[in-house]
Amino acid sequence: MILSQALNSAASRNPGNAATLDLGESVSYAELKKKIAQLSYLYLAEIGHHQKVAFLTTNNAAIIPTFFALANTCTMCTFLNLKDSNEKIGKFLKDFEATHLAVTKDLLSRANEIMRTEGVSLPIIEIEKKKGGEYDPSYSQPPEVPLKETD
Repeated sequence: MILSQALNSAASRNPGNAATLDLGESVSYAELKKKIAQLSYLYLAEIGHHQKVAFLTTNNAAIIPTFFALANTCTMCTFLNLKDSNEKIGKFLKDFEATHLAVTKDLLSRANEIMRTEGVSLPIIEIEKKKGGEYDPSYSQPPEVPLKETD
């Protein structure tokens, strides 16, 4: 089962139940699903399909909707190890052929340093700044890009 299908299944069974809890603040499945749909439209417009996004993030509630929204656009996502050296992260970004780097605001300066010192040039997605706007909350995969079990 594709992750987004599992989330949709849980959301349809328990729309009012807490899907995430961050510092005592919960987000229901219905709210999470709406946020993911809004971000899916935003990311589809901003970066398109089939990109490769690396996450350089600390533990943050914004990661969940961002990850699912990018998955909706058939984007390949990977999470970087914060314990790795900047050199190792830079090499991985090159080897992975990342197209974008998703960061939390606390790691923005490190991301910029990695790009500068390791010769990497990627658009940075500051995930906490992405609000998704007032897009249609019923995102579905465009028919020309069907989801596959391997996505």
